[in-house]
Amino acid sequence: MTRQGLKVLLDTDDEQEATQWITEFLTQVRQEWPKKPLGVILDIDNTVIMTPSRRRALGVTSPKLALGTAVYAEALRLGFQVYFVTARGHTEQVRQFTESELQHYGFGQHEGLFLMPDVTRPTVESIGIYKTAIRTMLHQHAAPIVLTVGDQWTDLLDLPPLGRPPRLADQDYRLLSHQKTSHRYLAVKEPGLAAVGVKVPDRPM
Repeated sequence: MTRQGLKVLLDTDDEQEATQWITEFLTQVRQEWPKKPLGVILDIDNTVIMTPSRRRALGVTSPKLALGTAVYAEALRLGFQVYFVTARGHTEQVRQFTESELQHYGFGQHEGLFLMPDVTRPTVESIGIYKTAIRTMLHQHAAPIVLTVGDQWTDLLDLPPLGRPPRLADQDYRLLSHQKTSHRYLAVKEPGLAAVGVKVPDRPM
């Protein structure tokens, strides 16, 4: 991969293997810090719940994604604080719909739901800045974040990385996206970030 210093901990196309790796990782972290408040961040769309377009492409009826569901359940079982951070636009109507959707599909127990300010134009740059800010805020003021899971690189990594101008976010994103990883499960660790990031496939498999 082209991102300097990015360490790949897992690279597989097997969902069960990826799920087991995450489960073992969370168990190990909890064993090392049995009483410390720690957090896990999950994206929503195509991470725990499939979008309608993805469902149509796959020809399935259930929107729940197996890996995201398993990670959510295991994180709660082990006592992690779970947060949902999504790029859905933050209006009261969208918030109510999202809360209802999470509750309906079994994801109602969480410490916080964060939606992107609706006035923000959703670009790689704006999404990256927004999600980076939320991750940093939670890590510093809520609970240290040990794991982030999502289908986009903006769910895992600072885009752009610290010290690079925001206008280079698109360039960083393209470099990562051109690594033919769209159909793979990747666990990565970047210097300077405390959390391990797990990227799930961003295209129908």
